[in-house]
Amino acid sequence: WSTNATAIVQHTAGTPGSALDFLGDVELRQRDVLLPISAPTANPPRLLGLEGATSVDQLRVGAIAERYMAYPATVHVRPRYPLWQSALHTSTFTASIALHTSPQVIEFQPGIAEMLKFAWVQYIAFFLPLYYILRFIKWFAASNQITPCRVVVEGRQQKRLTDHDF
Repeated sequence: WSTNATAIVQHTAGTPGSALDFLGDVELRQRDVLLPISAPTANPPRLLGLEGATSVDQLRVGAIAERYMAYPATVHVRPRYPLWQSALHTSTFTASIALHTSPQVIEFQPGIAEMLKFAWVQYIAFFLPLYYILRFIKWFAASNQITPCRVVVEGRQQKRLTDHDF
């Protein structure tokens, strides 16, 4: 599963700065079970919204973040160590952002194709051994005369069938 995601990193300081070194963790936050990629809501809307923007107000950072947060699965950044480098008079600013991920449980609802792809393997893994076990039990019961049976001889000879123990 993959998605387009945007992480919003912000930091404030009381002094002017020349650089920000941001170390943090990124995690997926989901409100609902993730749908298959073929679902129409699988990918979040375009964040910039340049294609569908009808006013400048829709291009505000707050409006973009609001559209992004309406999506059922979003990426959240948890800051660990934001390091601000102070500088009084500088014309450049450098931002270095390092985000780490850790394993997490993600709830996912597979589509029909994914379910059918694995269903036949489970079907064969269960019913094929069961078929051979039942076939062996039938052969064992008939060959060791555990159950009464009737022998039918096919061919030209017309014999009267008799009941007997095989």
